[in-house]
Amino acid sequence: MKKRLLSVLALLLCVAILATVTPLFAAAESARYLAYNSSTGLVDAEREVTDVNVIDEATDSFVTGWNIVKGDVEIETRITLPKNVYLILANGATLTADKGIQVAADGDFAVYAQSNDAATMGKLIVPEGQEVYDNGIGSVNRNNCGDISIYGGDVTAYGGYFSAAIGGPFKGQCGNISIYGGIVTAQGGNVAAAIGSTEGGGCGDITISGGTVNAQTGNSAAGIGSGDNSTCGKITISGGIVNARGGSYSGGAGIGSGYEGSSCGDITISGGVVNARGGSVSAGIGSGE
Repeated sequence: MKKRLLSVLALLLCVAILATVTPLFAAAESARYLAYNSSTGLVDAEREVTDVNVIDEATDSFVTGWNIVKGDVEIETRITLPKNVYLILANGATLTADKGIQVAADGDFAVYAQSNDAATMGKLIVPEGQEVYDNGIGSVNRNNCGDISIYGGDVTAYGGYFSAAIGGPFKGQCGNISIYGGIVTAQGGNVAAAIGSTEGGGCGDITISGGTVNAQTGNSAAGIGSGDNSTCGKITISGGIVNARGGSYSGGAGIGSGYEGSSCGDITISGGVVNARGGSVSAGIGSGE
């Protein structure tokens, strides 16, 4: 009888201890996000995903697959992403990437929001003061990066000197750049497009289907397109509000190619509201100086 009583007490003690210990394997996080609806051309198709990695004040490590930012998170070092990262900006959340975001050369990076409301949607900020040759979102000097897609959120990005805000680096290549929704504000450095390529480098196709896009850059580059002596693929705009301004001195087009030896593919505008202003003796839409 005494042994049985001791066994029962030991079992109760184990249960009490286990109740106070954090489980080794936490339940999978799930999250909802707005995805692009190809039939309507709008970012309004709400979906849910599971096994989502949470980026918060305690965890600043991204994983391949789905990640969600919750609350206000500031990461002081450059973020180097693994292959194929899909980031959800939770409502009211802000991710500040002080030193920019490095997109894997053989992967892609996509940004999603949970709301189309400007007052509610999450934010991604790459602030001013990036290092020379460091793109805001893309890559760094002579390195390549993969595809970059923005489906939603309030995204602000600055490039360093000789660096695009969103796109390919100095003498390096990036993949396609696509914007489907959200609010995107991009400021490129000298000889680099705000959205596109940087001197001596290139990027793939640039597609804007919706959202609000404000792109402005420094000297010798297009607002959206190619930088000085660089290339980009086709530029297609089918929706949204697009405001683009090329570099002033040794100018570039608002949308198109940059200065001296630069080129871009075909430019097609079939919808949306487009305001484009070129720099010195450069087209608003078309070729740079």
